Amino acid sequence: MTQCHRKCVCHPKILQCKGFYQDDIESDEFANSITTDLEKIHITDGDIPELPRNLVGSCADDSSYHLNALKKLDLQNNGIKKINGNAFHCMPNLEELNLANNQWNVSTVHTRTFTNIQNLKKLNLSDAFHDEIDSKVHIKHLRLVFLESPFTKLEVLALDNNKLSVYDADTANTMCTFTSLKRLNLAHNIISSLTFYHKQCLAHLEYLDLSYNSISTFEAYSNHYGLLSSLDQIQKKTNLSVNFFGNEFDCDCQLREFHDWLKRTEVRVFKKKP
Repeated sequence: MTQCHRKCVCHPKILQCKGFYQDDIESDEFANSITTDLEKIHITDGDIPELPRNLVGSCADDSSYHLNALKKLDLQNNGIKKINGNAFHCMPNLEELNLANNQWNVSTVHTRTFTNIQNLKKLNLSDAFHDEIDSKVHIKHLRLVFLESPFTKLEVLALDNNKLSVYDADTANTMCTFTSLKRLNLAHNIISSLTFYHKQCLAHLEYLDLSYNSISTFEAYSNHYGLLSSLDQIQKKTNLSVNFFGNEFDCDCQLREFHDWLKRTEVRVFKKKP
């Protein structure tokens, strides 16, 4: 009979653990709590600085040990600073991964961290990164990780509350690989400008949250790589909604252009007051 870790509650197909320390996540007691019929695993509110290799066990020598039923892995609020390679091994059908409210230092990670979870649909990286490291370092290394990640099925990506300051052409090119993306949350960062760079990118995007950033002005609409022009192009393919609330716009010629765009665009803009 499967044993249940003393800090866990073992339901049929659901494992819920709280208050784990590093020795708990690496213990035989936890390993014995893992069963191949699990559909959801929640390990939250702990102190786990380093996410170990083969988090749910190794299937390298035994293919029957794959957690084929596992759809959701919740690791929020654990103070995770480092994620070792193959941490997400043996869960090939995972659809939702929550790494919110951690202290991940992306510069220490192997770029192939997510390569084994190619069926992922939701990735939550809200407030996920180390506070004392420059956000430009985070976004640089995150791009490298994403470029190695086969996220062609990813539909929801949350990057809010990370003090991100950059969303440039390189970032846009990376997002291009997420061909199924429908919702992108960049709220509560310090992004001052952004571009989608390619018209064919994010063709299925339905919701873009840019609220509470540092956007103060916009590129001219005639710049086809600019944000406003790109949003209109996406709108032709999908019913797009955008949230600009909480940005402090400069009163300049581009703001007038933004004002005119608000009046004519078919993009749904939250709290729209042209």
